[in-house]
Amino acid sequence: MTHSISNLNSKELLKIKGIQLFSSLVETLKKLNITCAAFNEQGDNFFLKLNENQINEIFITIQQIINNIELSIEKEKKEKDPLNINQLWTFLVSNKLKYPINLFDHITEGDILEVYDTQNKQIFRSYEFFKHCTYSLDELFSIPWNELYYRDPKYITEYMRLLSILMENKSKDVLVVKTVPPHWVSQIHSNRKISHFLQTKIICLLYDANEDVFGYIHTQKILEQP
Repeated sequence: MTHSISNLNSKELLKIKGIQLFSSLVETLKKLNITCAAFNEQGDNFFLKLNENQINEIFITIQQIINNIELSIEKEKKEKDPLNINQLWTFLVSNKLKYPINLFDHITEGDILEVYDTQNKQIFRSYEFFKHCTYSLDELFSIPWNELYYRDPKYITEYMRLLSILMENKSKDVLVVKTVPPHWVSQIHSNRKISHFLQTKIICLLYDANEDVFGYIHTQKILEQP
């Protein structure tokens, strides 16, 4: 028996929308020659274990990523700038964010670029991240970050110390990270226990139009991988 959309409950509607959005992101990433699975091999829908507000936040983030990649591809065609950098620039401009004038002097193609809000929620990932990620998109967006990846706690502590200093001083400079050495980061939640040896490169704060701290940029470079 088939059911009309009007007869579906809110959870069923969220599932339909989620499957559509995750699948759309898969297709968008294919344009960058990146292959990702929407869901894991078991067909789990981890996003449905979250509350409705959390699910809708994920949907908004995914749509923003899709739009960002599409705009970045167009900009690359017109201006021939590296796609990874275009993607970050497009995100910053679209959200009217202010950043250090020399930020892009510290970024090279191949860097993994991430943006977090003031609650340490990741709201932007450059396409370079997806190139090295073997989690399904559902896992990536639905499972807490500390349940996905493991790194030595002492490096996390030092990183957070540096970030706290930037926040306290309302810094508008790029901090080149020198006190966190290259280290291994390992997947936790996947059957494939893949690890990457990487270098944390820079941290800098982002500000909104009212000069309030919006969040921060974190970049890293993979030095060794399976």
